[in-house]
Amino acid sequence: MDGEERALLVYDGDCAFCRLWADHWRTLTADRVQYATSQEIAASFPDVPREKYARAVQLIDDDGTRYEGAAAVFRLYAKRPGFGWMKRFYEAPAVAPLSEWGYRLVARNRSFFLRLTRLLWGKNIETPKYGLTARIFLQALSVVYFFAFLSLLPQLPGLVGGQGLLPAESYLSALRAEHGAAAVWLAPTLAWFGAHEGALQFMALAGIGLSFLAFGGLLLAPCLALLWALYLSLAVIGQAFTASAWDLLLLEAGFLAIFLVPFRRASGYRSRVEVSGTVVWLFRFLLFRFLFGSGLMKLLSGDMPWRDLTALAAHFETQPLPTALAWFAHHAPAGLLKVATLFALASELVVPFLFFLPRRGRQLGALFVFAYQILLLLTGNFAFLNWLALALCLPLLDDALLERVFPRLRSAAASPPQRESVWRSRVVSGLAIVLVTLGLTRLLAPFARLPVPALLLTAVTSPLRISNDYGLFAVMATSRPEIVIEGSADGIAWKEYAFAAKPGDTKRMPGWVAPFQPRLDWQMWYAARSEPGAQSWIAPLMIRLLQGSEPARRLFGSDPFPTSPPKFVRATMYVYRFTTPEERERDGAWWRREMKAPYLPTLSLGAEPGGAP
Repeated sequence: MDGEERALLVYDGDCAFCRLWADHWRTLTADRVQYATSQEIAASFPDVPREKYARAVQLIDDDGTRYEGAAAVFRLYAKRPGFGWMKRFYEAPAVAPLSEWGYRLVARNRSFFLRLTRLLWGKNIETPKYGLTARIFLQALSVVYFFAFLSLLPQLPGLVGGQGLLPAESYLSALRAEHGAAAVWLAPTLAWFGAHEGALQFMALAGIGLSFLAFGGLLLAPCLALLWALYLSLAVIGQAFTASAWDLLLLEAGFLAIFLVPFRRASGYRSRVEVSGTVVWLFRFLLFRFLFGSGLMKLLSGDMPWRDLTALAAHFETQPLPTALAWFAHHAPAGLLKVATLFALASELVVPFLFFLPRRGRQLGALFVFAYQILLLLTGNFAFLNWLALALCLPLLDDALLERVFPRLRSAAASPPQRESVWRSRVVSGLAIVLVTLGLTRLLAPFARLPVPALLLTAVTSPLRISNDYGLFAVMATSRPEIVIEGSADGIAWKEYAFAAKPGDTKRMPGWVAPFQPRLDWQMWYAARSEPGAQSWIAPLMIRLLQGSEPARRLFGSDPFPTSPPKFVRATMYVYRFTTPEERERDGAWWRREMKAPYLPTLSLGAEPGGAP
């Protein structure tokens, strides 16, 4: 820019607060703006009273026009490439007077705001960089994708294959018959090209392979796009079995990840690329919605256990797939469990607002979320949900922190990043408008009457699952009903089917299966809380067991009829509870159970439901 007239920012060199921000602005505007203290340059502008320099920064623009206070700051930021809109924003109604009021407030209390700035930013206000952060996050996301596809692969035949509980081909045929061509949009899945179990398992295998490529950074953005498309395809075709919160969260995070780095060929992660700061912010907004939405639903439900802080006293015992540590947590002192419940509520309702603060505020928020997710991970099996939530903490951080904590990673960020192209910037800006609109629509829906265009946009994009509602355990279960399935060869002697992870044998220690998810076990938890007719897969499950269907049998932990199928099956409702420490010391059992009522009557292939065999 040699020979060109440049704007000049003049600030009070005796003010530590002014020097701190001037140093930061200098890094943002580079050589587009000159900087000088009023003590150095006041004599060159005799028409400007010296008290003005002490009161506010002065910007002498390249055309000679002088601005001060908030007007100068807005025009200073507008000098950055892509930030020309800042000048127009200042000129919008009410922005200028509010900005100038805020500037005067800060200027009159510089000592306080200097301390606040150092508290929130640190000793220096660093311009955050996310190249290294994005690399680690995308590798973590690739690992989550790997376990998601790997867990689903062996279960697909039993869940949605030809002999599955909810056959994919029948599902798509019914959709096409009811909705015609619109069915393709209502169920956006590659299974339209083939829904037999071989095709579905090929999608899962392809997802596993692509997760390796994405982890290594090869064809990164294309791999991320294919991973999202494949997982969406399987999530759609999996119906009730793939509609959990972690499936939705992975689809949202996976969709955003496509736009985090340029859509280009990357040779590993050695070559740094420009990371979209807008997409980093959208990841923070996603984590905010996931946590705050869950907390909000707990408040709106009016559920008493959350209000009187007794929710965790019940949760460790009644959650779908507890671990052994949940037994110990359940027997913790009541006061400690109330404190833990309060911590859970604060982690969902208060901590998420830290995500939008400067770097130290975000780091504190990440620390709270990390602790919260580790607690959940140790005491429950929520598939890859907690691992994904931990990965989503990474966009709250930046390269400077990671390089300080892990100095050996600094060499990986040595090369200069490539700049973001104009078309990518525009695509990301448009995407941000759409996703923020969708996210706010879902958050505000319980409180306000929303504009029709926002509701229409939400309805149209809903099949893509790029913005979802979250509300885990909004109503806390206070008892644990469990369905026990039994088979018999003669109608007299009955044998239980053992599930992979769900409580059954009272002496079997609750184990850890996450990040894998036994999908049938999880759905049985919901089935126990509903009428038999409410779950369309229950009757097919019993029929498949009578038929001796191999894919259905593999959904269980063990099959009591390994050589020939049973002639009769039945389902009985029990109520389970954790044993007391005294009971467990006496006989080693982790559970006590009591039979309540039949869930399904005795069934056989040669009799009507409930009829005589």
